[in-house]
Amino acid sequence: MFPYNSMRDFVAELEKRNRFIRIKEIDQDVYESTALIYKMLERLGDKAPGFLAERTKIGGKWFDTPVVGNIYNGYDTVALAFGVKDVSDVSIDMYHAAVDRIQTFLQPDGRWKEIPPVEVKREKAPCKEVVLHGDDADVLKFPWIKNSPLDAAQYISAGSFVMQDPEIGKNLGTYRIHIKGPRKIGAYFTNQSHGYAMMMKAADRGQDTVPVAIAVGIDPISWMMSSTRLADMGVDEFAVAGGFRGKPVELVKCETNDLLVPAHAEFIIEGEIPMEVEEEGPYGEMFGYLGKETTTFFVKVKAITHRRNPWVFNIYCGAGSDSNSTSAIDGSLPD
Repeated sequence: MFPYNSMRDFVAELEKRNRFIRIKEIDQDVYESTALIYKMLERLGDKAPGFLAERTKIGGKWFDTPVVGNIYNGYDTVALAFGVKDVSDVSIDMYHAAVDRIQTFLQPDGRWKEIPPVEVKREKAPCKEVVLHGDDADVLKFPWIKNSPLDAAQYISAGSFVMQDPEIGKNLGTYRIHIKGPRKIGAYFTNQSHGYAMMMKAADRGQDTVPVAIAVGIDPISWMMSSTRLADMGVDEFAVAGGFRGKPVELVKCETNDLLVPAHAEFIIEGEIPMEVEEEGPYGEMFGYLGKETTTFFVKVKAITHRRNPWVFNIYCGAGSDSNSTSAIDGSLPD
């Protein structure tokens, strides 16, 4: 029931509507999940269901951590995520219904309605059920997906960076994350992004590192805020998400810094970004091309917290999976 406090709540609603399937196992060493997405989209288009793979093989090893994908495919799922009451399977109707719904949150002064987030205690935060520090905070313990043989490595494709700058304010942004080692991951900020602006401000102040937290598997509205430019520089995307939800987003404090992160996330990866850059990529981008190898920042992982039985949320960018998730927001932006 809207508003969905977690990705799991949303998936439960998709299952009720027969828009989600469960698969016993996927061998990603031969790119089975990628092939599944391409075939489903080819045959079913925006009616292709979301899925959960109970076991996934990566690098010759079977992982029992489920992998979830394709949950925002089709405008009916997007309308559902935004709280449209009468959801149908007519795509064009659902696109316009989602746009109309979003525009109800636009205030006369041109700003979006906001409800500030609330901080909850750690015992009320599912993302704190398991806490890993030091060498135990190993990202390779989990089945992050390499979508394409041409990708440089496994990627965390659906991570939302939580950052804060004393001059700019707050930022929730989705950036691609190249897995480089057990406790080292890429942070690809384009030079137009709010994350990049924060890195440049920190460099100007002479900072050696910037604290960061990366949330994976968050509630639908917060995820879509993370993946768009709806909020201006420094505006708290969690507050805007609260306005859209009609209730505050629940946040909890990180283990290793003062950042507040979504309490109902599947994973939180905490770390720091040094003022260093190195090679990253290539990676299959959402428009169907192979993004070039580039030079960008990276994160030194300091802690990982997660649900007791977490789900990895993956988007299959090159296939166009989940590509509808932000279209309704884009269509709602004022001129």
